Amino acid sequence: MRDPIKDLESYTPDEPGVRPLPPAEVRRLGIRMRRRRRALLAGTSLAAVIAITVPFAFAALDRDSADPVPTRPSPSMPTPSRAQDPDATGETRWRTEIPEDFALLAGIVNDPEGSSPTISRSQDGVSVELCGETPWPAQSIDRLAGEDPALDHHYRRELLLFDTAAKAKQALAHVRNALASCPNDVITDGPVPGAELATENKSYPDESPRADETVTWTNAFTDASIGTDVFQFVRVGNAVAATRESSESNKDGVAQQVPMVSEASVHLVDQMCIFSADPCSSTPATDSGDGASAGTSDGLIDETNLVTADKLPPVDKNPWQQVGSQSIPTLTCQGGWLSGLDPADMESREFRIHAASADADLGRINAAVLAFGDKRSATVAYDTALGWLEDCPATHAESEVTIEKAAKAVTVTTSPDVSPVERAHQSRVIWQPPDFCPEGCDAALFEVATIAQVGSRVVFVSHAELAGPCPPSSDCDDPASERSWLDRVRTTNERVVGAAVWDLH
Repeated sequence: MRDPIKDLESYTPDEPGVRPLPPAEVRRLGIRMRRRRRALLAGTSLAAVIAITVPFAFAALDRDSADPVPTRPSPSMPTPSRAQDPDATGETRWRTEIPEDFALLAGIVNDPEGSSPTISRSQDGVSVELCGETPWPAQSIDRLAGEDPALDHHYRRELLLFDTAAKAKQALAHVRNALASCPNDVITDGPVPGAELATENKSYPDESPRADETVTWTNAFTDASIGTDVFQFVRVGNAVAATRESSESNKDGVAQQVPMVSEASVHLVDQMCIFSADPCSSTPATDSGDGASAGTSDGLIDETNLVTADKLPPVDKNPWQQVGSQSIPTLTCQGGWLSGLDPADMESREFRIHAASADADLGRINAAVLAFGDKRSATVAYDTALGWLEDCPATHAESEVTIEKAAKAVTVTTSPDVSPVERAHQSRVIWQPPDFCPEGCDAALFEVATIAQVGSRVVFVSHAELAGPCPPSSDCDDPASERSWLDRVRTTNERVVGAAVWDLH
């Protein structure tokens, strides 16, 4: 078997296109090789998949805009079919192949300049070693593996398809049992000669209620050594997806990585419904928790229902730019992902004004359009969203959120040749991006969140600008000076809602 350490020894950082693995992943590779040698000497037979990595450059999930900017390539959403219809014997006919356009890396968000994602059936997937046992990978009828080797968070993800749901459940049980019997492990031939490095495996509760089963755990050194892994396995029907996120964290910080991995898995699980016993007829809509635009299920809406960057009002002559998938909620106050509102179709898009000198976003606009099968369903979803604006649970917020102005009814104007907005509400919150001011400062993002309903569609839009301690473009002693900022917000709302309903007359 090819020794990956040899590849590292021959690595030349100046070669074109070469990007170094993160230190945590290099360290794990070395430890993995030593563990495998010990397992082989003990008589354990291991199988290895030889990686043939190919470039992966599908169109970004949020689709192109009139002002495209470089973004991390993402695969398109699959168009599944009902392959699990019962056969003549009444037994479920499980899907036997993974669609070619399955978006395996959906939900994984890394710096587009620091990662080069790849997906193929032949490359390395997720390998699990627990106290000398290798419960994963398992034997399957089809597989797809992907990797996003960013420097900060190195992701591997693998999807395995089994003959039946029972076999998929058995494979996941093997992982769960191995984990239960290995709370701790000791490495005597790790990267420090002669030192014993203890690791701890910590399990977490099921964080993906949409899946049939979930197994999540972290692996970290018990001392202060850096190099951690978060593993999450989810099963839907006869398919099991395994995600491994490696970072340079330690035992004290690894727990903070679990919610990020779980959020990324939400959008993977949404696609995996095609492998269930009662499969979805199309890929479900996903929220901008991964920034991905959903595939149109039945022609309700498409990318033309999303505003483009050139239509948004500039801030101090700084234009907006469309960005790639963002692992954040559309509205900071959301109490759940928008996909949980069960729309029949959904599209979303994100825009930023970024200051490279400060390494911060001077402005953020997130827009999402949800289409429902009927007006009643849209009304129920709107009422849920209104509750979010009023209470601001901020379940997926990046940091603490303060309500500046409570939710109130507002007017959003559209052109006279389209259906009018039936109702709209708006709230204002303030929050500070994580690590923006490590030593403390008055700057924060002032966000205006707006929801609007037009028939069976609900539009979500947030317009945030960096300022402080007063609102953007304003004087603390003159409330009337907020007008220029609020005018930009009003224009944003009108352009977003106008694009969302241009085809409704």
